[in-house]
Amino acid sequence: MRIIKRFFRNISIFMLAGLFSLAIIFLIKNPNFLQASVLNAGELSLIQKNKRDIAYKQSEWLLDIFFAPSIQKMPITLILAHNTSIHLDGSTFSGQCEFTILDANQETTSIILDCPEFDSEQSVLLIPFVGKIQDILLEEGYYIDDTIKQNLSIGNLSLPTEHSK
Repeated sequence: MRIIKRFFRNISIFMLAGLFSLAIIFLIKNPNFLQASVLNAGELSLIQKNKRDIAYKQSEWLLDIFFAPSIQKMPITLILAHNTSIHLDGSTFSGQCEFTILDANQETTSIILDCPEFDSEQSVLLIPFVGKIQDILLEEGYYIDDTIKQNLSIGNLSLPTEHSK
């Protein structure tokens, strides 16, 4: 009887170890589950201090886009510029806003976002990508007001570049 108990206990330990290993492998292959898409207090104050309408953060495999609370007009068109080595899959995009990919080619991706209500401390659009983080950036953001294109101010929270000043 004692041998049978040990046998089943050992089998259950091996099964739990196997499930734990599969969970670890899944998280390694899908790092998006470990990413936070919120702004900290310093980033919020930086956006306000620099009077940015849109801010974005790049991390390995993710581009987070945030709107300032002052944004009132919708829809907003965003244009991503990226190197040909970047791979984007529109079916993996997610966030608070309804979005449509207007155009996508090897060097740019145009997205239209409609977000009547949004939490400015959370990502309005989360874009997973494959490639180097320096090879993708949010190049342009605008809305159309009475047929006039109104450009929005953009800031990069990840790297201190000319684009973020």
